[in-house]
Amino acid sequence: FLLGPLADTGEERLNPVIGVRSFGAGEAETADLVREAVGIYRRDVLSCIKHFPGHGSASRDSHLTLPVLSRTLAELRERDILPFAAGIAAGADAVMTAHVAPRGRTRPASLDPEIVDGLLRRDMGFGGAIVTDALEMAGAGGDAAAAAGAAIEAGSDLLLFSAPIGQAAAAPFTWFAHKLPSIGAASLVLGGLALTAGWTTWAARRRENRLPLLLG
Repeated sequence: FLLGPLADTGEERLNPVIGVRSFGAGEAETADLVREAVGIYRRDVLSCIKHFPGHGSASRDSHLTLPVLSRTLAELRERDILPFAAGIAAGADAVMTAHVAPRGRTRPASLDPEIVDGLLRRDMGFGGAIVTDALEMAGAGGDAAAAAGAAIEAGSDLLLFSAPIGQAAAAPFTWFAHKLPSIGAASLVLGGLALTAGWTTWAARRRENRLPLLLG
């Protein structure tokens, strides 16, 4: 399972985190290369395009703060999500969300139901796994347990933690202990099915092509 490729544009020169990882400065150029990359990845690994709905226009580091983008959500729909749409159409197995806020909004996109469940899942029809960026990042609010709960309520399937096992690993369980009776088991099961289906598809591709097991 590879957490790539990036579907962010590299348009903002002051962006401290995207930089040369982006395929290009324009949406069309980036979309073309994301489509090609996902097609190549599909032979070997599960792919995860990131950072939805686009981190490329940010000028601040989401590891240290919550960047507020220069574009509204409506403007992101018209421009920044085009490479993500291309990656999804090419068969991306997962999408990672970004700890950034569109102009006029205060909640991180990764924790916003209108963006995760609304735009990505419903409007764009994405049926794969939705993965958060690392929930210890300041852009997610600085409270891993609260961010874990908000991410699941927003529609995420997988929670990413980059810290060693400890408080970060316990964060989702802290939230589950309080919320499980109210959210119901069905929503949790459906979240796991997306990754299970993707893994099954990848395993079949691996057997067909006699590929080694790759973890990432």
